Amino acid sequence: MKKIILFVALGVPILVFIFLKFFGKNEFDIPVYYAEGIGRQLPGCNSSNTVPYLLPDSALNAWGWKGAKATLLVLNEKGIERNLARVAELFEAGDYATLKVENAPYEVKTCMLLAGDSSRVVMIDDQKRIRGYYTPTTEKETDRLGVEIRILLKQY
Repeated sequence: MKKIILFVALGVPILVFIFLKFFGKNEFDIPVYYAEGIGRQLPGCNSSNTVPYLLPDSALNAWGWKGAKATLLVLNEKGIERNLARVAELFEAGDYATLKVENAPYEVKTCMLLAGDSSRVVMIDDQKRIRGYYTPTTEKETDRLGVEIRILLKQY
């Protein structure tokens, strides 16, 4: 009887692990913002509404974008330098790019990046799609940024 209990206690978790390893799919995904376009004209903006919404080449080229799998557009670095450095420590040099777009005018921040007042960092992918908005002033938000960069890098 003890052998049966021992087999069940050890065998069932092993069988579940093997089943999940071969038949399960452990995958996370981060959204593509505005995949169906912006949907409405923003007040004071004269922007195109492509489907999906893509950042214009003219702006990306002006900021020095090189087409990295993940690029962080930093809108305001003041007060988040330490947290951005903490995220950088999680990755190898060149895994993702960081571009400073500080002191961006209203048209850039609101009309082009579609970022709210609180957003300090916008993540885009290599297809010029917006993948996330962040305000890495807390440890939780900084961790979310790091995790979502890792997810985006593993998707491609």
